[in-house]
Amino acid sequence: MTKLVTFIDALSDHVEKAGKAILLVCGIGILASMTCGVFSRSFLPRSFMWPEELSRFMLIWATFVGGSVAMHNKGLVRFEFVINLFRGKAYATMELIGHIFSMIFIVVFVKVGIELIPYYMKAMGTTVHVQMIWPASGVILGGVFMGVHMFAFICHDILKLAGKEPVGKGK
Repeated sequence: MTKLVTFIDALSDHVEKAGKAILLVCGIGILASMTCGVFSRSFLPRSFMWPEELSRFMLIWATFVGGSVAMHNKGLVRFEFVINLFRGKAYATMELIGHIFSMIFIVVFVKVGIELIPYYMKAMGTTVHVQMIWPASGVILGGVFMGVHMFAFICHDILKLAGKEPVGKGK
């Protein structure tokens, strides 16, 4: 189990680094796109139509991939007030239950996203003439990244319950 956890932790770390790189590219892309839009509205006789849609597509990527980075760093909202009612192994058990429910949600989220791929392949952007699969793939990729992080959390929860890792916040 510990070799699996080591592998999953390394994979989670690599996924987080890739997520940060994607966020950097999206942030710079949004800034450049919005700058082009403002410039064209302010200094040209006609404004460009594409910057708003392109920025929206990059924002989709930044939101979902950024959510996975936040999940890796345990920066997402969760119901701590319920989990903190427990101590010791009960605390670790409640964390495991919460992580399992989150993983179920992530799996369904990614599954639905994958099932919608044929529809995304048929739809096109209005001003940026790309298939909608490209912005939608940011949602799916973010979900996959979240699944990797959540699997790592579940592995650590199991090790805590087995007594191979300290329990943490529970008293």
